[in-house]
Order: sequence, then structure tokens, then C-alpha cells
Amino acid sequence: MKDWLDSLAPRERMALLAGVGLLLLLLIYVAVWRPLAADVVRLRHATAEQVESLGWMRSAAMEVPALKRGVAKAPAALGGSLLAVVDRAATQAQVKDRIRRIQPDTSQMVRVDLEAVDFNRLIAWLGTLQQQGINTTSLSLSRVETTHQVDARLTLERPAK
Repeated sequence: MKDWLDSLAPRERMALLAGVGLLLLLLIYVAVWRPLAADVVRLRHATAEQVESLGWMRSAAMEVPALKRGVAKAPAALGGSLLAVVDRAATQAQVKDRIRRIQPDTSQMVRVDLEAVDFNRLIAWLGTLQQQGINTTSLSLSRVETTHQVDARLTLERPAK
């Protein structure tokens, strides 16, 4: 190999060494730098998602005591029509603006469609209704691309007294 390299003209030797150098730089870029850069981007994205989740968890943790107090103080059953009770509870749980349709089936049953409602608020609302004697007889959820939100279709029923 050394004999072959020595037999080349100085100009050819320089061109060959420059080509080998460029090839090494290209290999370093493809084998080392690009994967590292891609990992950095992926990790930054994952970190941002984790920070967002942490913020949500902290805010949810601060709501837990208030929700516990609210659940303990909720009345056993509120008077009025089923629609009125559902509407009042939706306002308190801050999900009323997400109700797209509320339709009575009978005097003791309503169907409710919600769009892009916060999952935790939906569950808190259903818990409040449960304490007021209103049962969820059917529930269909579909995830929305936005974090922690769902579309919901449900049927609520108050058993006859």
C-alpha cells in the first residue's frame, strides 16, 4: 500500500488524502453527530411534555383538597327537574360551556353530548351528579388531541322516587 501511495504524483497524493479526510468527516457526521442531534431534539420535546404534565399534576394536586371538601358538603339530592339539576351541576363543575346538546328522553332520563371537555372536570361533574342521586347509565368517551380533554356522550337517569 505504501509503495502504491509513493508511486502517485504529489498532486494525486494530496487529492487522495483530501478525499479520505472528507470521507472520514462524512462518516463522523452520519454515524455520530446526526444521531446525537436527533436525540437532543427528541429529549427536548420529551422534557417539554414532562414539564407540561408536571404543571398539570401540580395544579390538579392543589384542586384535590377543594374537591374533597366540595364532595363532603354536597347535598344528597337537589330538587327540581332533572334538566335543571344537570344544568346547575354542570355550571358548578365548569363544564356547561362544553355541553353541545342536552336532550330529555323521559322525565327521568337525559342524553348529554360534550365536546373537548376536561376529563377531570367531567369526572368531578359526574361524581356530583351521583351524589345527587343521578346515575350515569351509558358513557362513551373519545380522546381529543388536546391534552386531558375528551368528547363525551352520556345518558343520565334519576331513578323514580
